[in-house]
Amino acid sequence: MRILLFLVGFLIPFLAIAQPPFQKVFDNGQASSQALTATSTPDGGSAFLGIMEVVGAGSEVMVTKLSCAGDLQWVKLLGSSSTVDNVFPEIRSDQNGRIWFASNVGVYQNYDGILGVLSPDGDLLNAVRIGTPGRNDQLFGLALDTMGHVYVTGATNSWGADKFGSTSYTDVFVACLDTNLNMIWARTLGNPQNIDTGFSLELDHQNRPVITGRYIVNGTFFGFCLRMTPDGNVDLFKGFGESVVPHRTYGYGINTTTDGHILLTGSTTLNKVNHQSTGDVYLIKMDENGNPVFANIYIPTVGSDNSESGSSVVETSDGRYAIGVPTMSFSAFTQGFVPNKNAVFVTESDGQISEAKLYNTGGSHYTKIQERPGGFLFSNFSTNYGSPSFFKPLIIATDDALVSGCNEINVTSQLQLVNEGWEFTDITYNTDTSYTIQPYTISSEYAYQLVQVLCETPEDVSGVWDVPDTLCIEEPLLATGEGNDAVIKQTWDMGDGTIFTDVLEVTHMYTEGGTYDVSMRLEWNCASLDFNQQVVILPNGLTEIDTVVCLGKSYFAGGAEQTVEGIYLDTLAGIYCDSIIATSLSFFPNDVTEIDTVICLGKSYFAGGKEQTIEGTYKDTIPGELCDIIIVTNLSLMDCDCEYPLPTVITPNGDGKNDRLIFEFCGSLATYPIKLIVFNRWGKKVFESDHYDHGWAGDSDGRGLPEGSYFYVVQVQDVLIKRPLSILR
Repeated sequence: MRILLFLVGFLIPFLAIAQPPFQKVFDNGQASSQALTATSTPDGGSAFLGIMEVVGAGSEVMVTKLSCAGDLQWVKLLGSSSTVDNVFPEIRSDQNGRIWFASNVGVYQNYDGILGVLSPDGDLLNAVRIGTPGRNDQLFGLALDTMGHVYVTGATNSWGADKFGSTSYTDVFVACLDTNLNMIWARTLGNPQNIDTGFSLELDHQNRPVITGRYIVNGTFFGFCLRMTPDGNVDLFKGFGESVVPHRTYGYGINTTTDGHILLTGSTTLNKVNHQSTGDVYLIKMDENGNPVFANIYIPTVGSDNSESGSSVVETSDGRYAIGVPTMSFSAFTQGFVPNKNAVFVTESDGQISEAKLYNTGGSHYTKIQERPGGFLFSNFSTNYGSPSFFKPLIIATDDALVSGCNEINVTSQLQLVNEGWEFTDITYNTDTSYTIQPYTISSEYAYQLVQVLCETPEDVSGVWDVPDTLCIEEPLLATGEGNDAVIKQTWDMGDGTIFTDVLEVTHMYTEGGTYDVSMRLEWNCASLDFNQQVVILPNGLTEIDTVVCLGKSYFAGGAEQTVEGIYLDTLAGIYCDSIIATSLSFFPNDVTEIDTVICLGKSYFAGGKEQTIEGTYKDTIPGELCDIIIVTNLSLMDCDCEYPLPTVITPNGDGKNDRLIFEFCGSLATYPIKLIVFNRWGKKVFESDHYDHGWAGDSDGRGLPEGSYFYVVQVQDVLIKRPLSILR
């Protein structure tokens, strides 16, 4: 078990490891179904392509999608076809999970090639039909590059050297299309009245298509290695076989190695009497220039040496080469009357035998090997399992050591390497660049009646987690969780749109109260575990207070007496979540009125709480509705030759009594003009006159002012007097 590290954001060192092995048979009921090729898919699953006989109808091209564990997801039928001369189609998956297929519809010597792409859910996204009526055109090999190109190979007599001859003769067909299946270029390579066919296509490290198949050289079949540039020019065209004694060599599988070599496999009779003999498996390794590094033939040494061929070849992770082999040999292990078996021959990088094993004892056909994450995928069909004895797809998934879990027989000691005198020759050919392409839309759904599990290795899945069920708002949530050592992905969903991936521990803060669905998913190659829990986020008890304090005062908030405006928090411990008091404190100024007053010597003036007879500044505080009213009186004395009244109240109600503010100065002051300014209690000027000696009726701009407190400034010569004034109506 992995040690759980309690570190926030600690990354789990997840590694992609082998998907669980299995062997499964897919039963079509009272009809045959054949898996002819398979591919792994980005979701960890696989898909296989073949021919299916529909009960009560004919046979059709079929694509079947499997999950990572080999469980059936969907089946699509793609048009009428037959198996005769149609056992080398190809299927591929791109990085988006789309499934590309190259196959054929029609009947023997009257096929059209179909090329198309299915969505990960099995919807037919696009397809084209390549061929002309009454002729024989076939697609076999298919490869995708990373720049949006689709390459195919096959055979044709609609174009090229055999376009006017018998449909028995064909030229090699190679084409490049874009991913919308628009043709970019097409080539035919062959010679009249010969059977020339491309069976397998791969891309080398320079995205050049490399192709193998069969080609007539000096009147007999040679295998060939064809390499083309991405724009459709022939870069290398080598044939290999033997023509002195007519022999038969077919190229069925091609691949390139990490160091730039080309691997070729198929069937040859070079080790036998002539082309009528049963074939043996070969493996040829060429350098970049098409020169042979080695050319080996592998034959069984125990039991009868019947027919076998290399259908496909891959380079293993440790630099060895694995050949998918349908074989009729190794008869010591044959059970039943059909000797056909699935096998794999593994060689070292120098071609020496490393390992050989069978995967059943009979009744199984057309083994083809492909790589899958952490192992290999075998497509076959078999009559060896269950009843009735119709052909049924048999899919075998192995680990990196080629172990599937059942029905395996090691025959390494019964396999021998032999060398023969191969001919390697440059091939001459005629070319053509014509083609006919049409849209293709046939697609329907189907389902197998039964999936028979021969063996499977379930994944070991286990995990634990710890998540609290209740928290206060803005209290950090700490969650921990882990799976066993085989887990490859971990995903946290915090229920508020926040996702964490591949961490053992998360810390998360919720900003709003409520109920959140928190989950953790652990994923293995083919399995997953989900953990779910509701987390309740409780809000804290929040009380908000807006407080206004008069300037110069203080207010207790935030745990202390405050004299500065701001927001202060006080936290009171609650039973579960705290109560918070948020005080928004502001200060309001006091109402200050300043009065300059002049009195005559010998007189007094009430200010500072009593009658004053001495010049100075006096302060009176009057309680107000909100803050105090402060009157500051600046008192001055002057020598007056008479007294004069200074009114403090007027009642402009029209009753003839005290309706106006009237100044009556005597003595020397009576000879000077009177200047008057009146302010309201907020200091706004409401009246002004530079020569005012006939009284003021408490108006402003001709309109009467409301009752209230005012003050006025009156100036006569050098005497400046400020007085409060009340207007009463």
